[in-house]
Amino acid sequence: MRWNLARYYLRDARDGFRRSPGASLAAVLLITITLTAAGTLFLLRSGVQEVIGYLESQVKIKLMIDPAADAEPMAELLRGRSWVRSAEIETKEMSLQRLQKLFDGKEHLFRAFEHSNSLPDLITLELAEPAMAPLAAKELEGMKGVTEVIFSQKYAESVLIWSERSERYGLGFLLVLLIVSVLTVTIAVQLAMFRREKEIRVKLLIGAKESHVRGQFLFEGGLLGLFGGILASLAVYFFYDLAYTRLQLSYGGIFTYRQGWIELTAAGILLGGLLIGLAGSFWATRRWLHE
Repeated sequence: MRWNLARYYLRDARDGFRRSPGASLAAVLLITITLTAAGTLFLLRSGVQEVIGYLESQVKIKLMIDPAADAEPMAELLRGRSWVRSAEIETKEMSLQRLQKLFDGKEHLFRAFEHSNSLPDLITLELAEPAMAPLAAKELEGMKGVTEVIFSQKYAESVLIWSERSERYGLGFLLVLLIVSVLTVTIAVQLAMFRREKEIRVKLLIGAKESHVRGQFLFEGGLLGLFGGILASLAVYFFYDLAYTRLQLSYGGIFTYRQGWIELTAAGILLGGLLIGLAGSFWATRRWLHE
């Protein structure tokens, strides 16, 4: 009995999609876009947290030294501070050697740095305690001969601010897409019900329950959402795989693969698609059957 009912629902849903292919396709595409954006935002947030954690774990501070100042006595002075574990000097020549490796095969770009006076000497400080980085950086900013202080937590804070702003605007954008997706499913189901109005009226007249009719269209809306969820989960999976591979090649020490993370995200996307489809079809049947 249940199998016959399922076959009936599947056949009826197939006929419904054929009768209004445009509305059904629009609903699936909007659900796909919404869930792809949601999944991508979720994975980006995870990546940002890893970047912040990595930056905060780096307890080194770089000091840019004024060309008129002598870096050696400054480094010696800093080595005597209790909160400094080590102080290493990086001269302009050492910086150029590092840049030469970076610009391998792009010598014309390297020559622009080679003949430039914009590369100062640097002093790299390794701190005894990571928590002291903000206080140490503030003190070092007032040190004579220091033109700029660079430390990782400063960048971590910038990344966090950028992440929070992106998340705020992203969530607003997702909310709009979610509402539009539900409304599109509602319109698609209402259009299907309108085209089968006579058939539905006959069923109700001969004793069919409203719950049976509603279940039929809930199933149809759920399928629309599920199709959109499948497409979105595939898109997010391929995006994650491509991005993770490239990031691992460039920044292997920062990003780590979390077993089951992408699979869990894909499952959440499928569930989200199903819920969007059910919500839209429930709203459509509720309004239509009560009219």
